[in-house]
Amino acid sequence: MRSIATVWITSLVLLGTSCGDGSKVAVMVLPDVSASDGSLDWDEEFRGLDDVSEDLLDDLTQGDDGVDAADLPGDVPMEPEMDPVLAQSFQNILDEYLALTGNAGAAMAVRTEDGAWWEGASGLSDILSGLAMGPDNGFRVGSNTKPFVATVTLMLWEEGLLDIDDSVTTYLPQYPQWEEVTVRQLLGMSAGIPDYLSNSEFIFTAMMDPEQLDDPAVLVSYVDDLPFLFAPGEGCVYSNTNYVLAGMIIEAVTGHSIESELNGRILDPLGLDHTFLDVEGSEIEGLSHGYMDLALVAYMFGVPLEALSFIPAEWFIEGMVVDATYIFPPSVSWSAGALVSTPRDMATFMRALLRGELLGPKALAEMKTTVDCKLVTGDLGYGLGMQVHETSVGMLYGHGGLNFGYQAMTMYYEALDLTFSHMHNYLPEQGDLIHMTILPWVSEGLEEVYAPCLPPDGFFAEGGTRMHVRFGGPLNMEGLPYQIPGVGSVKQSFDDDVIPLYGFGTAAKIQFQDGNQRVVIESVAPVADASGAALRLASVNMAPGVLASGDGLVDLGGFPAWTLFASVADIFVSPGETEPDRLCYTAVTRFDDPGTVYICTDEGFKVELGSRFKIYGDFRLETNPVTLDALFYSLGGARCLCKGNNDEWNACPAE
Repeated sequence: MRSIATVWITSLVLLGTSCGDGSKVAVMVLPDVSASDGSLDWDEEFRGLDDVSEDLLDDLTQGDDGVDAADLPGDVPMEPEMDPVLAQSFQNILDEYLALTGNAGAAMAVRTEDGAWWEGASGLSDILSGLAMGPDNGFRVGSNTKPFVATVTLMLWEEGLLDIDDSVTTYLPQYPQWEEVTVRQLLGMSAGIPDYLSNSEFIFTAMMDPEQLDDPAVLVSYVDDLPFLFAPGEGCVYSNTNYVLAGMIIEAVTGHSIESELNGRILDPLGLDHTFLDVEGSEIEGLSHGYMDLALVAYMFGVPLEALSFIPAEWFIEGMVVDATYIFPPSVSWSAGALVSTPRDMATFMRALLRGELLGPKALAEMKTTVDCKLVTGDLGYGLGMQVHETSVGMLYGHGGLNFGYQAMTMYYEALDLTFSHMHNYLPEQGDLIHMTILPWVSEGLEEVYAPCLPPDGFFAEGGTRMHVRFGGPLNMEGLPYQIPGVGSVKQSFDDDVIPLYGFGTAAKIQFQDGNQRVVIESVAPVADASGAALRLASVNMAPGVLASGDGLVDLGGFPAWTLFASVADIFVSPGETEPDRLCYTAVTRFDDPGTVYICTDEGFKVELGSRFKIYGDFRLETNPVTLDALFYSLGGARCLCKGNNDEWNACPAE
């Protein structure tokens, strides 16, 4: 069993020891002592030193072989304290993030330019036991493993043990089909080799017989006979296969295991005591439980929903959400994503890497040279194991990572020497809200503590047919080529039956409907039932005046019908087609008892492109098809719409 525990700090104890000639000398013994908050409590750890003579202390702290007086315990520099306004604001943004997403828990570490650290957490590390999340909980950090593996590979390049422009077959001759691929292309995601994690046969095996996947060569075998996605070097598509091969190359070149190379070259020198490559798969002390929505994850990887029936019932928490902590052995991601770490350890590594403490200037420059690459969440600049985010305050270097039930993001902002890492025990998550919010705080300063937008206690009622909506983000404009997503969660419930209605990219936009301006929040999710629909669209539609009227609790019963309402629609795609051709509304707000919303807007808020708001909604829903047909008929429309030859949506013809 591996332990993720509080960092152990060495203290100094002075003892008198007899020599053979009867004299006595001072001996320094270095036992392990625990410091629960990471600081050194010298008064506590050096209790009893008052009995040591001043002459003895002088002898120990002077001379060529002695310790410099400046290094005495009382003179050890203390870690600077984080600005209390920033510290409380960091905690508040975590609390708000969990309120907006409804996710289980999150933890974060931030290091500022002056060396001050903030570490905090919010929510739960274990839903069933109610155990609180702590900043030193471990997480499976997924693809945050990749910059570690890339760093070791580039170290070997610097040492002349390999050449990153050599063919893969130079080191792995068993793969002649990839002779055109270089080590550089593996690290930079430009090899064109398919991702084994996207292979449905692999996912079936992982669910039914995961013990077969304990060898990296077996992982590679799921794609080693498939054609290239593109000619090597002629594109960039994220593929975990590349980093399994990179791990195999490291082992072939060094003759050592990948975990021993990581330990000796990075983890031990940096003192990353909470970080290790999990190759055993046994229970890990202090590891946060990880949860994932199977319907969304299956949709993301293209896995048929029927495959989910192989998941044991005891793993399910609510609806399609499972405890995925040990659902698959870590061998399924190996050198592509099996690292376990904490936010502070990850931030320590990323800062050391990007400040040139692990690689020389040439290797680091190669790592930071990027091309546009296709990732699950969109296009992004990618280097050699390095992601680059362009933000309003400058360039961020680092890496994100997904694992079964976990997400992690670790970034370094060079202009401010700022490092942060936030981790979540729920997949999918939408963590960009966190770092995109805190970056301006550090770069521009905060005069007041950030006030989180949190719904009142007991806001979300239970029972009946309802939609629970949580959303925070910017307003987009209809027709823009790229919609900036927000962060949120949408769920429909039928008493105890909960159906997630949120997917990637939940966004708010300004639309014009019948000549009137409206604000619409839309979230599209895959369907995990037998309705025959491909997707399900959840919407919140409101008149701009609702948001502009101010903050606080709003009773929807005080508005005319259709001023603010929620709806759910099933989207159908005909066999052999890729575009939807039929949409049918299955639920709309009950106007006799619509529900309640809670809105947070900034002072001077205007409904315009880029304006940000947050909203929580508890909507009562009408789902009776006959009632819905009558409702839409009274509006001069139809509940079910079909796409015609001219791509316009009209009432479906009578069946």
